[in-house]
Amino acid sequence: MKKVLSLLLALMMVFAAVMLAACSGNDAKPEETDGKTETAAAETSKEETAAQQTETKAPADTKEALKEAIEKTLALTSYEASVTVKVNDITSVYNILADKTRSQCSRTVSAAGVSATVDVYAEDGLVYVKKGDSKTKGGSGSDDFKEYNIADVTKSIVTVIPADIAVEGQTKDGLTTVTVKLSAEQFAAVFEKFAASMAAEAKAEGKDEPTCSNAKVVAVYNEAGYVTEYTLSFDVTVGANSGAASAKVVYTNPGTDVTVPALADKDAYVG
Repeated sequence: MKKVLSLLLALMMVFAAVMLAACSGNDAKPEETDGKTETAAAETSKEETAAQQTETKAPADTKEALKEAIEKTLALTSYEASVTVKVNDITSVYNILADKTRSQCSRTVSAAGVSATVDVYAEDGLVYVKKGDSKTKGGSGSDDFKEYNIADVTKSIVTVIPADIAVEGQTKDGLTTVTVKLSAEQFAAVFEKFAASMAAEAKAEGKDEPTCSNAKVVAVYNEAGYVTEYTLSFDVTVGANSGAASAKVVYTNPGTDVTVPALADKDAYVG
C-alpha cells in the first residue's frame, strides 16, 4: 500500500494542479431608492443577518487548534476514513476501517473506464492481500508486505502546518475551515516525503528538477477537535510537462469507535 501510494504521489507532483474552489461575494450598495430597491435591500439585510448567525471569523488560535485536531485525529486507533487521490484522469480511492486490533483497506484505481481493486486486511502482525484471484499473506514487517501499512495512507497526507506559516480560518455551523497557501519552499518542507518522492522519481527517469507552485491545504475540524476533511492540491511542472492532482482525506464521525469484521477466509491466503 505504501509503495503504491508513493508512486501515486510522485505522479501527483509530476502532473499536478490546484483543484479547489473559492467562494466570494460583493456587498454593492444600490444607487436607487425606490420601493423595489428598498425591498431588495431589506431582503439582503435579512440574509446577511442570518449568515452572520452561523458564520463567524475563526478564533485567533485557529492554527494551534488545527495542529491539536490533526494530532488528535492521527492518534486515533479506531476510525473510518476515505482517501481520494486524483492524477489527471486517474483516480485512486482508499476505503479504510481500523480498530485497535484489526484494519482493512480496499483500494480501487480507475482510469479510462477501467478499474482494479486491491483488498488489504491486517491482524496480529500479519497482512492479507487480495489482488483479483490472488490471495497472499505475510508478516507486516517483511520486505514483501511492509509496503501494505494502512496507517501510512492517511498519515502521509494529513500533516501539521508549522507555526510560521500563515493560515486563514472561517467557522460555520460548528465546523472550522482552514486554508493554507504554501510557497514552493514551504511545500517541500511541510510535505517532505512528497517532495523527496517526486524528486527521486524524476531523477530516476532522467527528467528535469520538478517545480511546485500554488500549493494549498484546506482542512476542516469540528467542535470536538477532530479533523473531518483534509485536502492537499498543487501545481507541478517537470520540463514541458504539467497536470492536475489532489489528495483528499475524509474521516467519518471521527472519535467514534468502529469494529473491523474478522476476515472469514484466512485459510485461503497463501504465505
